[in-house]
Amino acid sequence: MHNILVVEDDEVMNRGIQCCLSDKDIDVTGAISCRQAEEFIRSKSFDIFVLDVNLPDGDGFMLCRKIRELFPNVPIIFLSARDYEIDIVKGFNLGADDYITKPFNVTILKKKIRAILRRCSKSIQSIYEVKDLKMDLDRKEVYKNSEKLNLTPSEYRILEILVIGRGKVITKEQFVDSLYDKDGGLIDEHSLSVYISRLRNKIENGEEAFVKTIYGMGYMWCDE
Repeated sequence: MHNILVVEDDEVMNRGIQCCLSDKDIDVTGAISCRQAEEFIRSKSFDIFVLDVNLPDGDGFMLCRKIRELFPNVPIIFLSARDYEIDIVKGFNLGADDYITKPFNVTILKKKIRAILRRCSKSIQSIYEVKDLKMDLDRKEVYKNSEKLNLTPSEYRILEILVIGRGKVITKEQFVDSLYDKDGGLIDEHSLSVYISRLRNKIENGEEAFVKTIYGMGYMWCDE
């Protein structure tokens, strides 16, 4: 099942896009603001993002930057009435896979999404394995020596962010912006350090050190 997040502040258009894109193997979630989109991103994994540029509490460019920091490889399509060349170029410079201007043909949008999903399915593996550690990104499960680990939602989210962005430094600010405690409040840098320590104790041993501390900046996943 592929999960798509559509961020469009026109609720009628948003529902229409959801209806047209939904299929037996595609589940579509709709958000009408940056804040709502970020809430969905924190609670669910998506295979592709469809972003409007003009949003009531920010813009799609800002949201795109945040998504790219957390999920470098997840495809992004801009769907916007802003058809100036400068906006289109900016969208691609931010890492968009496509920029479609309104009015648009829904059938063509769906075809483009299908093409992107086919392309990505060949390069993105839902199962990540390194040494004695195995992570199922679809099921959100982690195994060590074939035994399932009991990770808290925050611990799993930290691990997911690190693994997807492996080889790149994830700053403390990026973690804090995307992690919430069990009551829905933002965690601070001290709490982040505690979660990182607990995660290390569960996935590492004396011979393995997957989570590398980059002092003064954040953390990086190393699997070599």
